[in-house]
Amino acid sequence: GPAAGAALNQARQWLAARLPAEAASPAHRYRSALVAYAAGRLDEAQREFELLAGNGAAGRSASPHAVAEGLDEVDYLGHLGAIAARKGNREQALRLERALAGLTRPYLFGRHTMWRARIQALLDEREVAVGLVREAVIRGYPHTHALHTDLDFEALRGYAPFRTLLKPAE
Repeated sequence: GPAAGAALNQARQWLAARLPAEAASPAHRYRSALVAYAAGRLDEAQREFELLAGNGAAGRSASPHAVAEGLDEVDYLGHLGAIAARKGNREQALRLERALAGLTRPYLFGRHTMWRARIQALLDEREVAVGLVREAVIRGYPHTHALHTDLDFEALRGYAPFRTLLKPAE
């Protein structure tokens, strides 16, 4: 609604006012990319995430600075896959989904699997998406409470297997 639009505008102005050195930092780039993605400015978000991911080079390890900020390739690839899916670029979305599937680092706790679920949900592959959500939860994905409001899972809202999965255990 209008309030959300105003909040996004405020965020954009705040981000635009940062110093150039700060604006070039991965953390700032990431915040800008998130704001663009949330606002549906997909081309802008894609540009930022591609820069963050090192021009889409999967498999590159993140800089120590980026790791300290909690930013890494899982989120970059995930967002790029979600953007491709939202733009209707199925091939590219599935290519990024496969790149995520190939990540084998420790301590992912299902984050890469949840991104795969988001991409599949955006491609309207509901059954595949729910299977991946289930797998992410089994692997220890910690933020299941947020899935109720996650816009990328919009397509699964009325889908019984998804609702069942998110029901708190009795």
